[in-house]
Amino acid sequence: MIEHSQLAINRVMNSAMSMSFIWLYKAITIGGAFFLFSDVGVIAWVFYFLCCPETRGRALEEEIEEVFLKPHDKKLQNN
Repeated sequence: MIEHSQLAINRVMNSAMSMSFIWLYKAITIGGAFFLFSDVGVIAWVFYFLCCPETRGRALEEEIEEVFLKPHDKKLQNN
């Protein structure tokens, strides 16, 4: 169920960005639009890094291993 809501949020945000880009491009130039979108991305990254408990004190390598190792690989790695 969670995956469905995450997918829905992703699709809505992608649609909002796609529809707003032309308007932003005309209002603040193409460079301004890209800087605005990159600023939003940086702010989101800082928020997740500082406020989400699952990312506190963990290296990126730990996250990647946890996500991509299969359950039987984790058992082999622990032995």
